[in-house]
Amino acid sequence: MSSSCEVTKQTIYRGEDIELVLFVEDGTGRPFALTTPATTEIEVKFLNADGTCLSKTLTGGGVVIVSEAGGEFKVTITSTESLLLQKGEDLDFAAHITKSSKLRIAPYINALDVYDPPCV
Repeated sequence: MSSSCEVTKQTIYRGEDIELVLFVEDGTGRPFALTTPATTEIEVKFLNADGTCLSKTLTGGGVVIVSEAGGEFKVTITSTESLLLQKGEDLDFAAHITKSSKLRIAPYINALDVYDPPCV
């Protein structure tokens, strides 16, 4: 069964600290439960300008489960990390969720706009 994702499109200015609150649903539209200890890893991947990936994880840092039953988690990106993100509009990223030894890939399509900061 596939997962769908829910996020309000975010605008990120490179060089800023940001927290993204994300939701994941099961294939029927209900929240995908992120119960512990069954959920052993959440890895969220963003594309950097040089083609590498910024990876934030539950076990390594940068991802925190906010609501297990509600399928809600938060990703923190530091100012240093956001400087490296690919610039553009309607960018995609994905969460790789491991639960009960099974991997689910939850894509967030057209979910980010990343810009250089405006001169003010």
